[in-house]
Amino acid sequence: DNKRALDHFERAVQLDPAYAPAFAGLSMAWQRWAFQGPGTWKEAEPKARAAIQKALELDERLPEAYVAQGQLQYRFDWDWKGAENSIRRALELDPNNLDAHFNYALVHLAVGRFPEAIAEIQAAEQLDPLSHQVQVIFGRILLHAGKLEEALPRLKQAIAREPRSSNAHVRLAEIYEAMGSYTEALETYE
Repeated sequence: DNKRALDHFERAVQLDPAYAPAFAGLSMAWQRWAFQGPGTWKEAEPKARAAIQKALELDERLPEAYVAQGQLQYRFDWDWKGAENSIRRALELDPNNLDAHFNYALVHLAVGRFPEAIAEIQAAEQLDPLSHQVQVIFGRILLHAGKLEEALPRLKQAIAREPRSSNAHVRLAEIYEAMGSYTEALETYE
């Protein structure tokens, strides 16, 4: 629930305006608000950027702030190099940061570096083997890498873990479509 997340992070920064992780979380919440809805980027952008800036002013060694910055750079600015630098900085500070590996996989995917994307999503999977979202992105990466047979069980696993995930169903349907299994694709889209 993006609205509840925003409300909680806003409350956290009000309660402790010197707590950098709350500002990093606030930035991520604003980005989700714009990316997943119901908000717009025009509405969320200045707030997401200001929250990152505040987080880094408070703690320049906070990995979560660099992850938020990197996510903003690749999702909204399409600044692949900037995103890569930010996320690499997060991983230097915390090599076991799940969100950093997850977002780094997406950066590699965006620029077509499939082996690197697979390596990063595998690292994320090792950190959270039960995450349905990691499986969705793993399947998406494998789909774009042309590894359809490997992608299929990833998406089925994601749906088994979170049956209401529309993202998992859409990705599974895309795989069926790419495989020429149009009946399964249509049923899955429906």
